[in-house]
Amino acid sequence: MKIESYITLVALLFFPLFLNAQSYKSLWKRVEEAEKKNLPKTVMQYTQEIFNKAEKENNIGQLYKAGVSYFNMQLQIEPDSLISMIVRGEQRLQQIDNPVEKALMHSLLAETYYAAGNLFRSNTKTAIDESLNPLNLESWGANQIVQAVLQHLDASLINKEVLIKQSGKDYIPFIEIGETSRYFNHDLYHVLAQRRIELLNSLLNRYFYTDWKGEYGEESVRNYLNEAYDEFIQIYNETDNEAAQLFVELARWNKKRSDEDGIEQLNQWIKQYAALPEVVEVYAAKANYYRHREPKEALSVCNEVLNLYPDYYRINVIKEIKSQLLLPELSVSMVNLVYPEKEVDLQVTHKNLKGFKLQWYVIDPANYDKELSDEKLLAQSKLYSTVEFQLIPPSDYRVTDTLFTLTTPPKGRYLLNIVAEEEESGKKNMPVISSSCFKGISLYSISQKNYELTIVDSETGHPVPNAWVSFYDRSKKLIKELETNDKGVVTISQEEAYPAYYRIVKAEDQSMDYQSLSNFQTTVSFSSNSSQEKKEIKLVTDRAIYRPGQMVYVKGVAYIQEEGKYAILPNQSFDVEFYDAARKEIGKERVVTNEYGSFTTNFSIPSVTLNGMFSVSTQYGDVYVRVEEYKRPSFELVFDTLKTSYQLGDEVLVTGKAKTFSGVPITDNEVEYTITRAYQFWRFIPSKQKVLAQGKVSLNEKGEFEIPMELLSDEKDPIWGFYSYTIEASLTNVAGETQTQRFSLSAGKRSLLINSDLLETLCKDEPVTTLFKAVNLDQNAVSTTIKVALYQRGEEKEWEEVEADKVYEQDYTSNELVTLNWQSIPSGTYKLVLLSEDDQKREVRYEQDIRLFSLNDAHPPVDKGIWLYSLNTSFDEETPAKFAFGTADTDVCVFYTIYDANKRILNKQLSFSNSFEIFEIPYLSEYGDGLVLVFTYVKNGEVYQVQKEIKKQIKENPIQVKREVFRDRLTPGQKEEWRFVLLDKDGKPADAEFLALMYDASLDKLWKNDPVWKLTYSSVLPYVYPRGRYTPKAYVYLGFNRDLYKVAPLVYDSFFFATPMNLSGNRLSGMGNQMMKTRVGSVALSTPESAQALQED
Repeated sequence: MKIESYITLVALLFFPLFLNAQSYKSLWKRVEEAEKKNLPKTVMQYTQEIFNKAEKENNIGQLYKAGVSYFNMQLQIEPDSLISMIVRGEQRLQQIDNPVEKALMHSLLAETYYAAGNLFRSNTKTAIDESLNPLNLESWGANQIVQAVLQHLDASLINKEVLIKQSGKDYIPFIEIGETSRYFNHDLYHVLAQRRIELLNSLLNRYFYTDWKGEYGEESVRNYLNEAYDEFIQIYNETDNEAAQLFVELARWNKKRSDEDGIEQLNQWIKQYAALPEVVEVYAAKANYYRHREPKEALSVCNEVLNLYPDYYRINVIKEIKSQLLLPELSVSMVNLVYPEKEVDLQVTHKNLKGFKLQWYVIDPANYDKELSDEKLLAQSKLYSTVEFQLIPPSDYRVTDTLFTLTTPPKGRYLLNIVAEEEESGKKNMPVISSSCFKGISLYSISQKNYELTIVDSETGHPVPNAWVSFYDRSKKLIKELETNDKGVVTISQEEAYPAYYRIVKAEDQSMDYQSLSNFQTTVSFSSNSSQEKKEIKLVTDRAIYRPGQMVYVKGVAYIQEEGKYAILPNQSFDVEFYDAARKEIGKERVVTNEYGSFTTNFSIPSVTLNGMFSVSTQYGDVYVRVEEYKRPSFELVFDTLKTSYQLGDEVLVTGKAKTFSGVPITDNEVEYTITRAYQFWRFIPSKQKVLAQGKVSLNEKGEFEIPMELLSDEKDPIWGFYSYTIEASLTNVAGETQTQRFSLSAGKRSLLINSDLLETLCKDEPVTTLFKAVNLDQNAVSTTIKVALYQRGEEKEWEEVEADKVYEQDYTSNELVTLNWQSIPSGTYKLVLLSEDDQKREVRYEQDIRLFSLNDAHPPVDKGIWLYSLNTSFDEETPAKFAFGTADTDVCVFYTIYDANKRILNKQLSFSNSFEIFEIPYLSEYGDGLVLVFTYVKNGEVYQVQKEIKKQIKENPIQVKREVFRDRLTPGQKEEWRFVLLDKDGKPADAEFLALMYDASLDKLWKNDPVWKLTYSSVLPYVYPRGRYTPKAYVYLGFNRDLYKVAPLVYDSFFFATPMNLSGNRLSGMGNQMMKTRVGSVALSTPESAQALQED
């Protein structure tokens, strides 16, 4: 068993008395040597001696440190001993009278319970027994762990007056002293208060995977953390220790700041603590805040504080920030394989720099295959040319991107050297650039054993015959040399050593450097089981949530996929297993399917069991159910859907009702509500919630209620985001049962959203069926009239609406299917404009570019690059697949490849020149589930590639279900009959089996019952992953000299920490980077009354 937690685990031991005359220093040296030799049991033996000596001398610091090391080793050897250690720790706690030692033990036990919760994954469980009996710790639920942690944290700081006066120096070496704790007078209170905050932050950051509610839920722990900070600050406020207050306040700020509120708080502290030199720490936080947001402002902050507090002992933290702000930066990138004497893009990222030089050094062919350092290669190469580039340093000190155009040198291999105006420091990289006409576009799989590489001219894209291709392994050892055929192709077998690199040479073009095949490889993975049976079993249970001791009823349907259709599996046997939350098998049944391929079975849930997700499993399918001790709700709150439009500044009336699950209205109480608002940028995480209103509303005789919501905005929020408004409503009935419900809506500067689902490229040959959508910001459909207009537009980027350009106009009702007949409109580019009004008569507009084309056109409907248009992507024996492919480029050689599940079945070279073709592919039985088509070509150094899957059409035999008799209202005890009629696709009575489920609808409020009965068909197709479009780049990064400042760290008093105890490799989050150099604490437990005899290491 492996223990994973943020913390370390230790226990204080009752060792037998054993005096040792050696000094603590010499004894700890022996421990250190044993640790280096990885002798854990020897470490335990030596720490036992230290413990005995410390106990005899009443040296608490040595005593605790010895216990730390001893039980670290014990837990490494016996991780399962954790529970017994906690039990003894609780017993030991009752024997301690000293309030300081008692506080230490509580703090350590709190951390130990947290570690145990992680070890036993308590945050995924619901407790069977709510008592805090540590003997049952392995079955504790999340709330029990949190409760135990909080109780011990409270107890650790109950004697504040004692702890504030007690120095941690009295507990050396268990307490390690940090220089910065002098601001806290090295008292024990700040050590334990900091540990409390660390542990609470760890709970929030790593323990709450779900949104827990209640006394020990996430919100409660967050409130507890805020109270812990408040108390921490108040203690030093009462003692007039302003410096200590500042450090704690700043630590809290680092944890919970928001962008706008955060900087205002820093400014307030700068004024409040201006008399303290320690206010430099606040300035540092402010400078770091602005450092990447507004570097110019950060520099201003640095200059201000350097003038005000030049003698503060950590003023170098400010100088270091300023030095980094003023530091020049330069990085340059370009493709590493270029076409000779053609323009290429040079991407430059820079800051605080006025210019640089780019130097081409031609490499001597004699050095092509030599392993030389950049410096030696530069010294043995000849300068070909130098190009100077001027940069404009950004006035705001931000990093800026600039794109230059560079003419490449003639054929050859070159070293790229970048020289900046400012002094460089350190070693810089100088990449090799190959100037060659050739490119390998793809390593296609012919089959599972052979691969193909096609060599083309990277400018024209035409194949290169009679070129020699050398293949190399990962160590760049030559594997094979092959000559391209008349189609520019070489084939290499997988049975040979797998190639990693290649080079191409022909005639005078001999300079290509090693090129990685992975950069140009189209990976094709063929299926090894395409001919195997594909069985599936769909399972459904009578409900989604159960109590312990209840029966789970299971229905299953077994079927097989064959030849593009489903077939049931009658009279076949399957094993069905039932697993608990710990994945332990608790039931197993052998079932036989009936003539319809279905079966039924059931399982009994044990009366005493761990709650959680249980599963019913077969070899071919699973279903999951939840087991817990729930209380069934008797009524529900339901909000009505808003179907009107709204925007900021409007007032909306949100309605709802309260009723029992049998439909009886609740009328005997008031609904309490809270309205909150959060600002959100589109697609980004919302800000914190702000309460806008709270109140109560009455229920009428129908159980209905109304809550007015004013969509208020804030002037300081940008206009391009939106607000999310939430109503949290609760109702308590006369029996004391409370139900809550949440209603959310979004509002921005727009009240209504209208759009079209028309494709940007649309074939006009046939009528088009579509709908024009209108929704509010919560995506609820809104019924309105939408005026649809189509305008012809030219090539200009900016478009203006001109009535003379209008070629189509029609009014449609939103969210309803309509048919567009645009056959008579000429092919070309158009602007689609939708106009409508919201409920307040405010205009709403939507625009979209549409390219109309006909299959009879001479050119593809694109201005550049590749084009593929699907007409029919599924096929069978009666209907072929159909699509159009073309390119706007001229004089193009396209490589057209088709794969089935096992092999490549077609590879052709096609010629296109600003044209397209219609392709039809009839289905053949050997195609199995379908095909994958790949089109590839190269033009002007760019690789263009597109692929398409074509799947076998699944033949279905749908059954129509009609309700002949249906009852939706029953009284308790009433017997009733429901009647359904099953018809086949021709409307005739179907020979079929029918399953109906009935369960308590109130259970859906606890765990939604949503059985999935749709049969799935898994098509077996080859996996084609094209990477041929990736062009590797060469990067140059320059370093620059700057002043380096040694910054004194903030190091605080903390519990002894020994590296072996850091079992998880993580650290607790506490006062933050501004507060301390974090040390991971140790957890004290109790000890056995006698140590076990140690065996050999």
